[in-house]
Amino acid sequence: MIGVFDRALAATLPLVPRPVVRRFADRYMAGETLEDAVTTVRRLNDRGVMGTVDVLGEFIRAPEEAEATAATYEHVLDAIAAERLDANISVKLSALGIDVD
Repeated sequence: MIGVFDRALAATLPLVPRPVVRRFADRYMAGETLEDAVTTVRRLNDRGVMGTVDVLGEFIRAPEEAEATAATYEHVLDAIAAERLDANISVKLSALGIDVD
């Protein structure tokens, strides 16, 4: 039942005006770019807090989308290593194409 609710919610989010989503999500989002995420995680690390970076996007249906998401995660891991950040990544299997035949 929760899976159905999650999918329905995810399907309706594009209909919600971006400023409304942003208002609620800003507290939990590191930013819209990798550079934003690095800056935010660095600020967290300076306060003694570890960061977790999540590449948004779920319910991937095409292999090309899954490959692009995996490449983005590689870039995030490279940035974490290069910047020596205390951070990890959060990976959703649905973002990597678990639903792709």
